[in-house]
Amino acid sequence: LDFDQADQGRTVTRRPWSDAEAAVAEPWRESLLEHLAEADEPFLDLYLGGEYSLDDVRAALRRATLSRAVTPVLCGSALRNSGVQPVLDAVCDLLPSPLDVPAPVGRDSEGNEVPVPPDAAAPAVVLIFKVLMENGRKLAFARVYAGSLHEGDALTNTAARTEDRISRIYRMHADRREQLESASTGEIVTLVGLRGAHTGETYCHKSRLLALEAIDSYAPVITLALEPRNADEGKVLDEALERYAAEDPTLEVRMDEETACRMVSGMGELHLDVLLERMSREYGISPRAGHPQVILRETVRKEADGQGEFDRELGKEHHFGHVELHVRPLPRGTGNSVLVGDFLPADEAEARKLLPKPLLDAALEGVRDALQSGALTGYPVEDVEVTLTAVERREGQTTVPGCHMAAGMALREALAAASPVALEPLMKVEISVPDEFLGAAISLFGTAGGRVEDLEDRSGLKHVRGLAPLRKLFGFSTSLRSATQGRAGLVLTFDRFDLP
Repeated sequence: LDFDQADQGRTVTRRPWSDAEAAVAEPWRESLLEHLAEADEPFLDLYLGGEYSLDDVRAALRRATLSRAVTPVLCGSALRNSGVQPVLDAVCDLLPSPLDVPAPVGRDSEGNEVPVPPDAAAPAVVLIFKVLMENGRKLAFARVYAGSLHEGDALTNTAARTEDRISRIYRMHADRREQLESASTGEIVTLVGLRGAHTGETYCHKSRLLALEAIDSYAPVITLALEPRNADEGKVLDEALERYAAEDPTLEVRMDEETACRMVSGMGELHLDVLLERMSREYGISPRAGHPQVILRETVRKEADGQGEFDRELGKEHHFGHVELHVRPLPRGTGNSVLVGDFLPADEAEARKLLPKPLLDAALEGVRDALQSGALTGYPVEDVEVTLTAVERREGQTTVPGCHMAAGMALREALAAASPVALEPLMKVEISVPDEFLGAAISLFGTAGGRVEDLEDRSGLKHVRGLAPLRKLFGFSTSLRSATQGRAGLVLTFDRFDLP
């Protein structure tokens, strides 16, 4: 296939192989057919009999792809628009349509699973998979899983329980768009007017409120302080950060009141580097950036008790609260648990006489709020169990704010006594490197605090997998390229917060 560069690859010419090309390609094509026969039994009989057509090959390739026995790989260059048409043809020929796979499952308001078959006559169910801000307007990229959409239709956001109205429907074509009056099941379109849309949310017709499986997002693990060079740049910087945070659910932005810096948190060095590059290209600004700081979490290593008493005036009112509690560590990745001990009677009516529900709720809320700031690092606390063991009630003195404040004081005392420890973000690291550079790559990985967990040979490259603390991986990609003459590949993925 020859792609004409004069019209950016739109004209494709098919020609027969030359003798030299055929001599190279024929053995490889035969090898491909042999592997396909191993993956698809109906084709195996045809292959061994030596009588099969190109249609038989395509049918076998589709069956093997749908069963995930093989993964077709196509060649091309996006830069030169070469190979685009074969990729799109392969999508049509080899990948399943919604009718070929089980219907996706949504959950109703009661948590029941409800299949969502691709039925254009059913009430609309739409998944927002990307949000983009353009000239102050929010563009919501969506896939229509069921039903049909029309300009002016009202849809309900099942996450926020709010209603938005579609003002425009577009089909996107790279740098241009085509306005549509409607969109039906199976289409991927861009919707304007969904002001409350966020990535991963589901919009439905009000008669059928379902939530499709949300897109996974991860908590940020690295923070960068940005400071504008002047007041005018500060306004542009805030506008840019607001837009990027709306588009990217893994990006968090907050203002540090003490330093007046914008604290931007993301998934890694590259994530924040791309952000700075976009600011320079799209907004023409280059704010001063501090050194990246790793986001931590905190937990405890032993059990401890704590008590807090709040007894003072706030404004013109006197508030009192006294709370006692017990903390203990939980297994890593369990999350936090806040419980009420057995200091209250099992009978709910008797319990409310001794301690009204608003006071108990205030104490529990005080504990949950205090877990957002640990005693050692000030970062959120993870994997601890907190049990309220006493909440004192003084008639006419104990108040809701008093219980809330006392609970926070008690938790801070207990955390400080329970041997708090900082948890660092650990990254899954995968390095692919030629054999002659394997030793240098492993040595460099060990210097960065990495632990090798797996080593395998695949496609002529050595693949090293392991874990390493993020704080020691700053600049690792640059060092790895230098040590391997640019021939190593690197993939970093957040794994968990844990002890380094």
